[in-house]
Amino acid sequence: MGKLVNPHDKYVKEILTKKDNAKSFLENYLGKDIYELINLEELEIEKDSYVTEELQEYFTDLLYKVKISGEESYIYFLFEHKSYPDKLIMLQLLEYMLKIWKSKMKQKEKLPIILPLVIYHGKKVWNIEEKFSDMLKLKDDKLKKYIPDFQYMLYDLSKYKDSEIVGVSELKAMMKLLKYIYSSDLLIELPTILKLLSNSNIDAIKSITIYLLNTTEIDDKKLIELIKENVSEEGGKIAMTTAERLVEKRIEKSKNIWLYKGREEGKKEGRTEGKKEGMIEGIELALDIKFGKSGLKLMKNITQIENIEKLEKVKNAIRKEDKLENIEKLIKNIEK
Repeated sequence: MGKLVNPHDKYVKEILTKKDNAKSFLENYLGKDIYELINLEELEIEKDSYVTEELQEYFTDLLYKVKISGEESYIYFLFEHKSYPDKLIMLQLLEYMLKIWKSKMKQKEKLPIILPLVIYHGKKVWNIEEKFSDMLKLKDDKLKKYIPDFQYMLYDLSKYKDSEIVGVSELKAMMKLLKYIYSSDLLIELPTILKLLSNSNIDAIKSITIYLLNTTEIDDKKLIELIKENVSEEGGKIAMTTAERLVEKRIEKSKNIWLYKGREEGKKEGRTEGKKEGMIEGIELALDIKFGKSGLKLMKNITQIENIEKLEKVKNAIRKEDKLENIEKLIKNIEK
């Protein structure tokens, strides 16, 4: 599988890698003419990756294999994650399909039929041709028979009514969330979306938590409360743990960035200050997530702590303690 470089990609891949979700997508969104030809009971995920390093920016690299009229065919999901229509989509799809066919030829296998599916949820209207030959703007139809042609299936979520978004709960949640992710109505719609996950497993709650924290400006604590209210109390705990781990990663990232800057400058004070800045940034985020405004009141004292080891103690205490007063006591002891 290709390396994902985009949170939208990562979320979609996590959902559609699950066979039940992919099967539900095909059952509900494929055209009837195609659906009648395939046997979804034989749906299998293709483990090989055909996406080049350049194409990883565009595609989830998610490929499913299914029988079509007794022939082995590949159906794959390609996710356009930009906030604008990409005029190169046809060439990217063609390159992707050629890589699959070349691979099969090398293995001396019969060339499979490939059906490209594109899910789009950008802000702008998708106004790109859906048929390859339309890109060439032919003035004379006599030339058409000399031109290779294919068409992709477009799922532009901005054109779907909520009632038209169907399927198993986890798939519906993904589709509806993608539809509203850039919308000012996201906070209004989010409770309904989260309720779809009330019977979902831990992975589904982790996925949606990470996705929302990485792609929206929703306050971390507010998001956790929304999950508690609309999924379950246990779901809220999972979201809290997930958010805390995300904080840890951000702390490490900040530390690494500043340490790198310090090394580049060759200054010991640069490394120390960088590590301190990264630590304080992570502590502030952790306090906000876990204790809200009450926790943030401690930042005035925390920013006065110069010793990295002492800041590390504060960070660990925030992760372990459920009572803010215990963290306050620790900070007072450090200040003595």
